[in-house]
Amino acid sequence: MPGALLAHQLPKTERLAVVGSIGFVRPMSHLLLFKSGRIEATDGALYGTTQSGGSVIGTNCPFACELGGTIFKLNKAGTDYTVLYQFSGQGDGAKPRANLVEGSDRWLYGTAGRGAGFQGTVYKLKRDGSNFTVIHSFGSVRDDGAFPASGLLKASDGALYGTTQTGGSWGYGTVFRLHEDGSHYTVLRSFTSQDFSVQPPPEMSSIAILQDGTARLRVGGLSKNSVTIQRSTNLFDWTDLVAGTTTDGAFSFDSPNRGGEQCQFYRAKLGQ
Repeated sequence: MPGALLAHQLPKTERLAVVGSIGFVRPMSHLLLFKSGRIEATDGALYGTTQSGGSVIGTNCPFACELGGTIFKLNKAGTDYTVLYQFSGQGDGAKPRANLVEGSDRWLYGTAGRGAGFQGTVYKLKRDGSNFTVIHSFGSVRDDGAFPASGLLKASDGALYGTTQTGGSWGYGTVFRLHEDGSHYTVLRSFTSQDFSVQPPPEMSSIAILQDGTARLRVGGLSKNSVTIQRSTNLFDWTDLVAGTTTDGAFSFDSPNRGGEQCQFYRAKLGQ
């Protein structure tokens, strides 16, 4: 199964429509990495997150800028696109990778993969982007999970449920539960190695734009995975760009600025 798609927009382009997701890519703070879908809230608008775009959180800018991600809103027709929140990579988190969920109070709830202690957060905000609040910082309790990569589920008991991809008693992730105000946080299960029999696919995990316009991309996956990176200009026709083996769970590659093309898309898949 291919990993997530990464849209790399090149200079001199102002707007791009990507299979129902729109993104503005100039200035660079609006270069978007989509890892999640969108939800339709009770007000009829669509809400979602991007893993990149927004505020610069890296310390090596302008040589290799890293962006913290955003929460956005738009109408179903694709109009009135608005960035509601830009993650700073500090206590609020960064790099959100999952869908939002609307709570019983009509606030939006989500997870971010970084935060206080750089282990991730659970957050909420109003639908107009105000009152952003962290209701849980991962790593703040014993045997807590870390690095949430999926969205929250609002159950019939009124609580929110979610998972983390690492942390817990054995380091293989957790299932957790909490109330909408952040209270009664509980780790329901710490996964062990016996819980997993299927190897997850690789994924595009970050992008940085170098001074010459080159896109430096990082692919995450299990250690010693064989991974092929493919490129497309239309999301239908894919060509192999580079193949390699991950070391320490990831590898990076550079995609030069191809000024004659309006945009490029990338995906990662297991095998060569």
